[in-house]
Amino acid sequence: MAVIMLVAGFYCAGLVFGADAPVKSAGKAKSSKKAVPAVAVSTAQVVPLAPVPAPKIRIDSDVWDFGNIPQGNKVSHLYRISNNGDADLVISRVRSTCGCTVAEISTKTVSPGGETSVEVTFDSKYYTGVIEKSLYVESNDPVNPNVMLLVYGMVEAPLVNLDMTLMSRPYIQGGSPDSQRIMINNRGYNEIKINKITSSSKRYRVVLVTDSVAPGDYIFSTINVEPDKKKKKPGAPPRKENIYIEIAIPIEEIQ
Repeated sequence: MAVIMLVAGFYCAGLVFGADAPVKSAGKAKSSKKAVPAVAVSTAQVVPLAPVPAPKIRIDSDVWDFGNIPQGNKVSHLYRISNNGDADLVISRVRSTCGCTVAEISTKTVSPGGETSVEVTFDSKYYTGVIEKSLYVESNDPVNPNVMLLVYGMVEAPLVNLDMTLMSRPYIQGGSPDSQRIMINNRGYNEIKINKITSSSKRYRVVLVTDSVAPGDYIFSTINVEPDKKKKKPGAPPRKENIYIEIAIPIEEIQ
């Protein structure tokens, strides 16, 4: 459909009004048009800056599950670290949150496309149950300057963890009996019943204060030492004797 626009003109008192007609008057009139200031348009193009070379750290696997181990064992693992950036990756240190976990870096500076490794060793001497430890790799990566490494697993407590310490060294002088104290320490999680204590020599006689040691507790016992009636040859080393402890601990019934 065509649209036709009609322009009407009116003549009145010497004035002409119309859509396309200029405005005129009988007398002189000042022009109502104002000058429009010129606007400068820049034709300069924005050039993007070239990217700055930077390192980019990458770890193949940041989680290590060492499984189930007996208490007292040490386990080690290698974390592989690579540099996927276009500048040297500098590892300043590997920070551990626990003295039980030690880390050693093979190479601290890794060139682009290169690789290094961090050996982590966990010592379970003082731990039992579920263990979770963290380490942090600190580097000059501008995006990830601190990368966390996770170590976890299960440390199984031993059925018996008992130690004995001699509090003083036996010393015989003038043929008179001597004595010394022995500390029996229960470091396990089960109560220990002491059935009897014997020795490899009749010269040693152990006197027990109690016949049970609670978990985490300790007791003192006395060892009476009789003088050695046998004459020793000059320069002969002292004889070594053994003390034997017979203990009983509760265990769960095997189904």
